[in-house]
Amino acid sequence: QKVLEAEPKLKTKPLWWRDMRVWGLAAAILIAAAVFVLRPVQQPAGSNAAEVARMPKLPADRDFLTDQALKEVERTEAAYRQSIDKLSRLAEPELQKSASAVAVNCREKLLMLDSAISETRTSLDHNRFNVQLQTELAELYREKQQTLKELLTREQKN
Repeated sequence: QKVLEAEPKLKTKPLWWRDMRVWGLAAAILIAAAVFVLRPVQQPAGSNAAEVARMPKLPADRDFLTDQALKEVERTEAAYRQSIDKLSRLAEPELQKSASAVAVNCREKLLMLDSAISETRTSLDHNRFNVQLQTELAELYREKQQTLKELLTREQKN
């Protein structure tokens, strides 16, 4: 036994994956590889010029599309306004002949809506790209349409 104790004790070396320096080195290599792989690929200077020449200019196209969309909205709004005006003409005799409280309230509400529509349209004439005013005008038209429909259905029931 003393012979065994006298022998120098063999030190066991730690396994390589337990050493923190190895993990640090592996992380650095992984980060470097990711940066190399994920970096944007740069094309030679002359190859992109042909593509740029073929692409349409964005500001002019954007303005054209905006104007085109605005004209379409205005056409749709005009058609919608004409249909509501037709509905108003149909409801006019009912509003004139009826003296009920509901008819009086409807007349007042329609006058108020017509005034608000007129003011909103005047504001829109000064700034036709104002989406908030366009939305408000559409909401006023919807409310007028709903009021006219309620009046006509109420009068048909009576």
